[in-house]
Amino acid sequence: MNHYLGKSLKSNSVLNVLKNFSKVKDKGSRLYSSCIEPTAKGQLPSFKIKRKKFKGYFEKNNFNFSRVTYFASFSATFLLFLFSKSMALCDEAPVETEPMRISQYNSEESNRSVEQQEQEEDREEQSELDESNLERFDLKIMELYGDFTRDHLLHDTLNGEDKISDMKIYRDVKSNEVIVTCSMGPGVSGHPNIVHGGATAALLDNSFGYAFFAANVGNGFTANLNIDYRAPIMVGSKIILTTRASKVEGRKVYLTAEIRSRNENDYDKLYVEAKCLFITSTKLKKIEGKI
Repeated sequence: MNHYLGKSLKSNSVLNVLKNFSKVKDKGSRLYSSCIEPTAKGQLPSFKIKRKKFKGYFEKNNFNFSRVTYFASFSATFLLFLFSKSMALCDEAPVETEPMRISQYNSEESNRSVEQQEQEEDREEQSELDESNLERFDLKIMELYGDFTRDHLLHDTLNGEDKISDMKIYRDVKSNEVIVTCSMGPGVSGHPNIVHGGATAALLDNSFGYAFFAANVGNGFTANLNIDYRAPIMVGSKIILTTRASKVEGRKVYLTAEIRSRNENDYDKLYVEAKCLFITSTKLKKIEGKI
């Protein structure tokens, strides 16, 4: 019985599989001890290849055994080296990094510099009037009404380098606003180095007259002038005055205006706000032509 059982076991395919598995296991353990373990320790692996055993097989199949052995050894060594290094890196403890601290002072300075740059860009845009929509309204009124600058308070008496200089009067053809630009000199000061409020009022009254003409309701005169002085205008300041007709009721024309700085140190600062009432008159000289 045992004799026949032994024969059957020898011929059994399961037994052959187990034998083959045992051989593979032995080869795997030899591969680990000779290649993987030395590489993990930082040493060069040692290959023990039975050259004669396999040489005959490769020669039968026309293989260049020496070249195959060289490239196989080199490739295996390189791959195992990379694998060991990657595992070593994975086992390292994570490095804790401290978050970057930005100085509050530096951040405030950077924000301030950005704001200053934006303000400078706005100044450049605002300081350059869009002349495509503007016309020299003072010259146009003189053509239609006649030259009235002689002995005029603003255009003659207070016109000068040390008084009110470089005065130009525009009209925006789209919005119908009147825009006045000029410089205030020491000859129109009240307190030392401060422009007199009366000079500012005279400039406003004259500018309201141009805005009244822009409303194209005829000729008229000032009935009421209300001025709010928000900040003193220093001598030598460059200013811009903007005025418009806000409402027309019969003979009454209501106007508003403001004066702002065009100086570099206080650009666009509000100096004055004002309101005015003009009354149309049939007794005053008529303006010939359409404004």
